[in-house]
Amino acid sequence: MGLKKFLNETRKNFPLQTINKIFFVSMIILGFLTGIFIAQIFITFSTLKDIKALENYAMYSVPTRVYDVKGRLITEYFFEKREIIYYKDLPKSLIQAIIAIEDNNFYRHKGFNFWAIVKGAIIEPLMGRRARGGSTITQQLAKSLFTTGERSVFRKIVELWYALQIEKKYSKEEILEFYFNRVYFGHGCYGVQAAAQFFFDKDAKDLTIGEAALLAGLVQQPSAYSPLFNPYRAQARHKQVLNAMARLGYITKNQAEEIFEDFWENYSAVIKAKDINIQRSIKNPAPYFTEYIRQQLVNLYGEENVYSGGFEIYTSLDLDKQLIANEEIINSISKEQLTYEKETKYYEDKYRDEYQDLIDVLSLTFGIDSIKIGKAKLQRKIDNIVSSYEDFIYLSSFVLGLDSVNKKFNQRYNFKTLIEARKDRIEAALVSINPKNGYIEAMVGGTSFNYLNQYNRAILAKRPLGSLFKPVFYALAIDKKLITPATVYEDKYMAFQEATGNLWIPRNYEGTFRGRQRIRTALQYSINVIAVQVWDLMLRTLGYENILNALSDYFGISKEELRKRMMPTLSAALGIGIFTPFETARFLAAIANDGVSVEPIAILKIKDRYGRVIEDFELKREINKSSVKQVMSRGAAFLMQSMMRDVLYHGTGA
Repeated sequence: MGLKKFLNETRKNFPLQTINKIFFVSMIILGFLTGIFIAQIFITFSTLKDIKALENYAMYSVPTRVYDVKGRLITEYFFEKREIIYYKDLPKSLIQAIIAIEDNNFYRHKGFNFWAIVKGAIIEPLMGRRARGGSTITQQLAKSLFTTGERSVFRKIVELWYALQIEKKYSKEEILEFYFNRVYFGHGCYGVQAAAQFFFDKDAKDLTIGEAALLAGLVQQPSAYSPLFNPYRAQARHKQVLNAMARLGYITKNQAEEIFEDFWENYSAVIKAKDINIQRSIKNPAPYFTEYIRQQLVNLYGEENVYSGGFEIYTSLDLDKQLIANEEIINSISKEQLTYEKETKYYEDKYRDEYQDLIDVLSLTFGIDSIKIGKAKLQRKIDNIVSSYEDFIYLSSFVLGLDSVNKKFNQRYNFKTLIEARKDRIEAALVSINPKNGYIEAMVGGTSFNYLNQYNRAILAKRPLGSLFKPVFYALAIDKKLITPATVYEDKYMAFQEATGNLWIPRNYEGTFRGRQRIRTALQYSINVIAVQVWDLMLRTLGYENILNALSDYFGISKEELRKRMMPTLSAALGIGIFTPFETARFLAAIANDGVSVEPIAILKIKDRYGRVIEDFELKREINKSSVKQVMSRGAAFLMQSMMRDVLYHGTGA
């Protein structure tokens, strides 16, 4: 009766003609939407990728590895930390764990589980629960490689289609291999091999049942179930995986309980990772060197290929020598930093005690704003107060929960930023080049390589050579037969006339004179007065242009660039010209190489991810030796070697 009444009322309110119009318009709209849906499906399926991409590991992002001259790993470049693993190396317990928690019908279905999809997409939402996808391992694999992360009907259809195609083409073992190389485990780890190394410092093939169960539990929500971020949720998830394995008969219930208890009892010993991300956990003993070659690699292949191409880079670096270089730099800087701070404090205290009040009075009396130091005196008082109460204020604010107090105190009174604080830090650089083959065996560009300190002083920092410039022009003077190590000069008070017409009187570091001395002794004790006499002789006999030509070969830089760095003045003899440590090392290597120039090399050869050599820079260098030449005679090089040994063992270098 109710239906008849409804139809009668409808006929009264809506004439048949109106109903027909509504029906007609509705059919047009429905047809239009159906057409759009079909067109979208057609477009989507016409642009689908070939599933052969699964077996093409060249599509997988794999880290590029950098090795030293002895084949030892230095570091890796990567967007995704992944190492390809094959089915034969997957432990049985890992396969069982992932099947138990993610897809317990894996060996029975043909790509998807119909009832799981119905339950997850229809039944559970109707019951007021959150919709779940019910994805099989095969669907998860298809989603990771062939679809985007968007939640839509089209994406799900494409995912199901791919899952069916994958099951048709590949065996279950192959699907598992692809899956364990694609899946993300959190903390920057892609693939189970990277995850095993990050969490347990071991290969995936060596995982225990407890370790395998933990990794299997991460797949669904890597961050939420991370033992580093959420240990309690990780424990609950771990127990869930082990219980699922027990339900499927892979282990007994008692075994599940024992494995769980043993694993978490030794949790701190089992979980080796100390950093929250795998990139931070990788220790690099030669960061300046690897950044130096990274820039070369990016120029060759582009950043994307360098970080995901899986290259193997074999370099000239010797890790043993690099570690020694690191230690020497740290020790030297520590000593120099203490000396610097001690001397700085001495002069600051002397200034405050003897001159500050006097200068303050003068600035106030004559109104000279530029030298008013009232603010400096105030800052000094503030510094004293801050140093006295900083720890107390921090501790009090922490205990009482008054973070705002500590924050306000730091904002108002701690004026130095991290960058400003680094200005008071002494830095140093070191580069070691093997003179026989040009291998760059060690490189330190500074201390604490980080986002604030990546400037490679070994390559980029141009600094005055000081007394190290003396061997440079002594070598040239000996080579041109202007002097010998036995040539005698007078070390005495002397005045030289510069090109400007001004008189210049050079001084020795000690402030004393030694009288008549041989060139060998003059270098041994770094006598400035004799160095200026030799340099003066060279300018008058060889000429500035010829000197530039020779030094250009010594340092491996252009004559035009050299002209900018070193003026034709007598004071240049004291090393005011600027050079980098790298350029200086090239000159010293040439002396050690019997006067033959040395072409430094950092990258020896490059292999692709399949182990095929694609670049052999060492071989190319051997074939093309045009850049190597005799920059000084063997005799001059021999004499300089002898003289510099005296400096090291008996002179200022001792």
